[in-house]
Amino acid sequence: MSDSSCRSPEKKSQSNVSEGCETCELLEQRNRKLRREVDSLSEEQRHLSETLCAHEPLCPMMHCSLSSSSLQTDTMTACRTF
Repeated sequence: MSDSSCRSPEKKSQSNVSEGCETCELLEQRNRKLRREVDSLSEEQRHLSETLCAHEPLCPMMHCSLSSSSLQTDTMTACRTF
């Protein structure tokens, strides 16, 4: 017989609760880590968008007739957002 089948129902229940608590704590830690990563990436996106908006008036590519109108539209939208 395996170790878990030899345990009393009370011991099994305590073990399940303990395992559930451990799993919950691991998921909470992972969630905190992911939230920090999302915050960091959001800050990086904000910084890069501000940099792009500051660069856009000086960029000869933005004034070139070969540049994509959708790129210009996306850039203008990003500049108004931030």
